Amino acid sequence: MKNVLKASFFALALGLFAASCNNASKPAEDSTAVAPIDSAAVTPVPVDTAAVVDTTTVVDSAAAPAPAAH
Repeated sequence: MKNVLKASFFALALGLFAASCNNASKPAEDSTAVAPIDSAAVTPVPVDTAAVVDTTTVVDSAAAPAPAAH
C-alpha cells in the first residue's frame, strides 16, 4: 500500500511540474505582467500626522446589557 501512495504522489508531483513548466512547448508568458508605474509623476498625498484624535470616548462592553434569551 505504501508503494501505491508513493507512486501516486510521484505521478501527481510530476504532473504538476510538467504543467507548471508548460510542457516546454512554448516560452512561458508572464501572467502577472502589468504596465510600469511612473511613481515620480504622481504627486504624493500629504499625511497629517498632527490630526486631532478623540481619546475621550470610552466603550465599556461590560456595561451593555446582554440580549435576553428566548
